[in-house]
Amino acid sequence: MITLTEDEKRMVFQLEGCRRYDAIQEIAMLCRYTHDHDKRATAENLLKKLQELSEDDCKELICDIQRNYPPALESKDCWGDDCCSKTGIRCHETRRA
Repeated sequence: MITLTEDEKRMVFQLEGCRRYDAIQEIAMLCRYTHDHDKRATAENLLKKLQELSEDDCKELICDIQRNYPPALESKDCWGDDCCSKTGIRCHETRRA
């Protein structure tokens, strides 16, 4: 498995879905359109790391980060095996505190 920086984890946490293709497309768009040099560098490094992973490994990494990062959201974990509902919305985004 790969090791991510805190900024990369934060970026993965904010992704809309768990699929490798969707994540790569979303990060590529961020690389293309952001004016923040640091954010672009983080996105480019993350993009390289995710492209090295298989679909299953990438999904596992993304879902794990979305379940457990940041630790303050652990009480709002997703239900079941997959962190994404069929609509692609992360479960903890739809729950109320």
